[in-house]
Amino acid sequence: MRLLFVDHQTLARLAESNPPKEGLSESDPIIEETRRALETLSEPYARMVILRYLESKTFEEIETELGIEQERLSGMLNTAVLALRQRLLPAVKNRWPKGFAHLKGCPICAHEQRGLIEQLILGKTKTQSWKSLNRRIKETVGVTFNPPIIMKHHAKYHFLR
Repeated sequence: MRLLFVDHQTLARLAESNPPKEGLSESDPIIEETRRALETLSEPYARMVILRYLESKTFEEIETELGIEQERLSGMLNTAVLALRQRLLPAVKNRWPKGFAHLKGCPICAHEQRGLIEQLILGKTKTQSWKSLNRRIKETVGVTFNPPIIMKHHAKYHFLR
């Protein structure tokens, strides 16, 4: 798979930024960063992102081309986009810093008791809900994370960093 060009609006959507007004040239370093980020995804995930965001295919067209059920496709695409956002965020943030003034970063990573919060998250059982874990963290640390899914995303993308 070889990515030739990504427009700046697509990059901004993938990184959850406001799109910059100027376009990109093929020699812009962010293009190579995007290629590298896409290459880190496994084949079906990278192909989904390319079909959906770069070729503007519908879910039905992607389902037909890849042979993946639409319900599963939606979840897989969300996972791929989250992974890409995480990988592209530093490069896009560096390239267009004004577009990120509204973002504060991960509240768990920034918290002074991050280690304790991570221990509580690691202690979550499969039967325990994220909401009940949030209550336990509030009792222990005195903070809640709204929405509680922030804890799940932190566990998935930020542990051991």
